[in-house]
Amino acid sequence: MILIFSFQSWAKANDIKDFELEGFSLGDSLLNFFTKKQINTEMNSGYAHFYKDNKFVRLAIGTSNEYSMRTNLNIYDEIAVTIKPDDKNFIIYGLSGDIMCKDNIKYCYTKQKEIITDLKVFFNNNVILDEYKDSHWIDDTGKSIVNVMEILSKNEELLIAVSVYDMNEDLDYSDQISVEITSNEYENFLRNVANQ
Repeated sequence: MILIFSFQSWAKANDIKDFELEGFSLGDSLLNFFTKKQINTEMNSGYAHFYKDNKFVRLAIGTSNEYSMRTNLNIYDEIAVTIKPDDKNFIIYGLSGDIMCKDNIKYCYTKQKEIITDLKVFFNNNVILDEYKDSHWIDDTGKSIVNVMEILSKNEELLIAVSVYDMNEDLDYSDQISVEITSNEYENFLRNVANQ
């Protein structure tokens, strides 16, 4: 099994809160990892992404000095966490890890298949697999494609999306693979509210 999730999380993963990316889990408080000042600095940076009606905000965590929330990362190039901007506890509702593929999009697709295969084995194929492609909203030409494979547990308590971002070479964006875990509340918001 490839080391996309922590080993401990695989061993005990009874629900979505048991899965970890680089030590972060849904339901954790960001205050367990960063100071309130670091979180607020990132929230007020130009990199924070606020969703409709400021219901949620997506913040980045990385290793370089460019990040207000810095930490050592072993597997991913960047972690993104989604919280509610007005939540004083900074609880994590969405979590994703990104691996940049630079000039090797085949690596992204190979990794995507490996991760999905591992997830299906882990859950004894007791999952619903959904696959779809869509153009990336950032590219008006339609040349940037997002290839998504989602694993949904049959009790619908667990959603893990493994997406490959095959970006238009004319844009200043790297191809990447992203592993995302979402809470039911955040997923429902994304599907039913965010784009209304």
